Amino acid sequence: MRPCWFGVRRGVPADVAADADAAAAEANGVDDLRTYLAQRRDGASKVGFRLADGTAFLGWMVEVGASHVVLAWAPSPFYAQSTGTEDMSGPDTTVPLDGLDSTSLARYDETARCWVDFPG
Repeated sequence: MRPCWFGVRRGVPADVAADADAAAAEANGVDDLRTYLAQRRDGASKVGFRLADGTAFLGWMVEVGASHVVLAWAPSPFYAQSTGTEDMSGPDTTVPLDGLDSTSLARYDETARCWVDFPG
């Protein structure tokens, strides 16, 4: 918990003010993540990251909602082989925003031909 300047904010106990500050910072982090993902969706940039359950994702953002994203998996012949079908990728997947590991988030920069870590 971050201490509040002078210990009290206009009659609000320091611990309550610090909790409010932490919640605001977390909300800003989610807003930053949502904005970043929406930019990737709008630019059709390929993204890669881990989900909270450890699953690695590589593909594109289809939809960025208030509390979720819809992911389109990159085509892979391994997927077709493993399912015995001609489908090259699985169905689009809806994931809650808190289900993404933002520390692993990166986008592919077509110009530089390299992966750029979030928030770049």
